[in-house]
Amino acid sequence: MFKIRCSAIGKIMAYPDKDKLPVGAITYADEWHLEQKYGRRQIFVTDQVQKGIMVEEQSITLLTDHTNVLYRKNKENLSNDWLTGTPDIVNDNLVVDIKSAWDFWSFHKAEGVLTKSGLLTDYGWQLMGYMMLTRKKKAMLAYCLVNTPAEMVMSMEYSARWKFQGLDENPDYDKYCEELRKLHTFDDMPKEDRVRLWNLAYDEERIEQLKSRVELVREYLKNEYND
Repeated sequence: MFKIRCSAIGKIMAYPDKDKLPVGAITYADEWHLEQKYGRRQIFVTDQVQKGIMVEEQSITLLTDHTNVLYRKNKENLSNDWLTGTPDIVNDNLVVDIKSAWDFWSFHKAEGVLTKSGLLTDYGWQLMGYMMLTRKKKAMLAYCLVNTPAEMVMSMEYSARWKFQGLDENPDYDKYCEELRKLHTFDDMPKEDRVRLWNLAYDEERIEQLKSRVELVREYLKNEYND
């Protein structure tokens, strides 16, 4: 039976007040069906995702230092009748999702939990799902700026070599590498400037919208594929 992963909730929740599946939700349902039928899941391993995996513990430590609250990584996968997911952190009174920014600019352009018009962003829906799974009434998105692993920075430097001629005597390449390192290493910045926090409260109306949307996806899968 179809259950939505919390990290993918945003893919099915466009126009949450509508009693009709949006195009994006139908696309997601079709892909889910193919994954289930043929046992092949799409894999997205971007540099940004890889960094997030590699530095997650560093981001949790940075959050702990910033808030003076001890946070530990949660490894338990949770599930109910509609959702499945593994929250990054589950404390006594709230659930926390950790995001590790790719570079300096993506950190400052980070999307929070609500749009300017008050709608939930994809991150907001993810947190709403985590609150539903954990039965917590409060959630927090923590966007952290930690150094990109040195091997990843070196790989980017090497990949850029072909753009420059006469490397041994080309100051432009040296300048490029210097600026690249500034975008990905932050030891010179105060820790308090490297964490951005957004809070979100449990919202029963949005939870019901989420349940209804999952039921609509199930109905679509049953009618289209007899899933």
